[in-house]
Amino acid sequence: FLYPKIELLLKSEVAGDPSETGKITGMLLESLDHGELVHLLESPAELKSRVEEAIHVLREHMAATAAHH
Repeated sequence: FLYPKIELLLKSEVAGDPSETGKITGMLLESLDHGELVHLLESPAELKSRVEEAIHVLREHMAATAAHH
């Protein structure tokens, strides 16, 4: 249920790349408990905020990885 919502956000509302949907979904699934995930499904604004946060973390990680190579 989460994947299509994240994919739609990446395509339309946040500065993300839809090809990263799986990675972003995985990051959220790993970092949140069941109750938080249910809340995200019920709260589009909170989901958008968490996706934006995950994109930021992913970009920082990618930049740090690129800087070390």
